[in-house]
Amino acid sequence: MSQSVWLSGTVDPREHGRRYSFTESFFPQFRALQLAVPRRGMQQMETNENCQFITYGSHNKNCYMVFACTSCQDVYYSSRLFFGKDAADCFMSIEGELLYECVDCQKCYRCAFCKDSVGCRESYFLDRCHGCVRCIACKNLRGKEYHMWNRPVSPEQYEQFVRTITSTNIMRTREEFARWKLSLPVPDANRLNAEASTGDYLYNVKACEDCYDVHGVQHSRHCQLCGLGAADFMDCNMCGPGDLLYECIGTGPAHRNAFSIFGVHTTDVLYSENCTRCRDCFGCIDLKDAQYCILNKQYTEEEYESLLQKIFGQMTDAGEWGEFFPVHLSPFAYNETIAQELFPLSREVAEERGWKWREVPAEEPSVTSLIPGASLPETADGIPNDIVNSVIVCAATGRPFRIIRQEIDLYRKMGLPLPRLHPDERHRRRVALRNPRKLWARDCRKCGKSIQTSYSPDRPEIVYCESCYLKEVY
Repeated sequence: MSQSVWLSGTVDPREHGRRYSFTESFFPQFRALQLAVPRRGMQQMETNENCQFITYGSHNKNCYMVFACTSCQDVYYSSRLFFGKDAADCFMSIEGELLYECVDCQKCYRCAFCKDSVGCRESYFLDRCHGCVRCIACKNLRGKEYHMWNRPVSPEQYEQFVRTITSTNIMRTREEFARWKLSLPVPDANRLNAEASTGDYLYNVKACEDCYDVHGVQHSRHCQLCGLGAADFMDCNMCGPGDLLYECIGTGPAHRNAFSIFGVHTTDVLYSENCTRCRDCFGCIDLKDAQYCILNKQYTEEEYESLLQKIFGQMTDAGEWGEFFPVHLSPFAYNETIAQELFPLSREVAEERGWKWREVPAEEPSVTSLIPGASLPETADGIPNDIVNSVIVCAATGRPFRIIRQEIDLYRKMGLPLPRLHPDERHRRRVALRNPRKLWARDCRKCGKSIQTSYSPDRPEIVYCESCYLKEVY
């Protein structure tokens, strides 16, 4: 159903409630409920404005084709941005404005093709730079201005590069920079104020083990993309704030939830999906302001507690209790989810494991004229307004795509040419810039200390422990 109908309250998911049957196990009964309860077409919050084509986002305005973004305005083709404005093709960045192709950047302004950089302005092709202004193709710099390839340049040299930005020199500089930066060290992990913790991209955390992309988390294990005051989480993804969560996805604020998906303001909710302001519910879907429900059916407190204990016993005997929902209950195929980004599998391997795989044939555009991506204008000045009416063929994959007017305005404002690759291909390449969410044992190249790092031993990067890296850059 549409977002407006779902929010209107005209559909009551309790109408599809059913009694729990002890003649079959829990998961098949939950699957039947999944198929019966009407669902909204995209996971959106009511706080979005003019954001028809986004999902898993809140407090956004004028955004298009973004995923899991919060408090963003005029952002396009981006994923996991927070407090961003006027940005396109960005990934995992916070509080940025006028950004293009930036990954893991914070508080940057008017930057393009930057990664793991903080507080930088008017810069291009930065890697692990902090507080740099008008720098190009630099790595590991702190508080520098007018630098190229880590060396000082005149303002005129910087301006000359900016004036002559073309698709060709962007590609050439990108390739040269990727090779050159391998000669400079990287830290074993990205961390800031991380106490007694392991993983990568750890910020203001304490006692977190094997965690990735977590902010403000304490006493948690095996978590990803969690934060905002989270504590005592285990095996959770995209959760917070809250405490005492186990094997949950997209849940928070929440307290004492387990095996649940997209719970908001929930307490003591188990094996449920898309519940809001609920407590003491089990196996429920899309309920709001509910308590003492099982499979969307209402019970008294006494009936609920008694029935729940019997269900726990049956699930334990069936080997279901304590296990997350099996993969076959997912409405999506493996290759349609971000699991394929983080843990890529071939179709053969996925199907051998009994997981769905879906190949959707590309739609043939209903136009007679296609523009090859390689033939697009080289500069921002050459972008014609009527390009929005054309279909472009990706230079790498051959897939067709379009340019929207808002993109053109942003590219002109930043002096950048049109992208020549399909949005999905651009996203795939951004994701490939990040390390896998896995740790290997290595030795610091500088002092020989044993470290745990997301850089596998066969990679070419020069990996330093935190102490040696800080001495190198400061």
